Amino acid sequence: MPNDLVKLTLRIYDSGVIKRLNSFWQNVSRLYPSKNSFYIDILLKGLETLEQEANNAKTLLNDNNICTEINKITQNLNLLQKQCKISYKDSFISSRENQVLLIRLYHMLGQLIQDKGISIDAYNKGIFDNLPENFDETTLSLIEEFKQSGNTES
Repeated sequence: MPNDLVKLTLRIYDSGVIKRLNSFWQNVSRLYPSKNSFYIDILLKGLETLEQEANNAKTLLNDNNICTEINKITQNLNLLQKQCKISYKDSFISSRENQVLLIRLYHMLGQLIQDKGISIDAYNKGIFDNLPENFDETTLSLIEEFKQSGNTES
């Protein structure tokens, strides 16, 4: 063996890894002149991946890049939290306003019903609980309007 050649012997004891290698070899064997060249290719690709990961880690650690990235993420999360708080506040206020209006309507309709001679008990038991015609179509239309406003969640 010439002086510039080095022989490396590799032993793999994990049967799962061996099965994966053999299975992959079966799928790509026509692309390689020998099983040895296949193993060399795998080792080189793995080495390149590990070297790239090491370089990425160095880049993040140099010049406080990791701290800068964490700071950017933190700022974005803080902005998202503020926006969510505003949205929650608006939703809460709208919900409470609707609740107050519904309570007022309930009492007003209850009084009107009594004035018309309909029993308040029948009213409370749901005599008017049927949904209006086309209510389902209105709901679907509102969902479509929500989607078209740029919101994709339904």
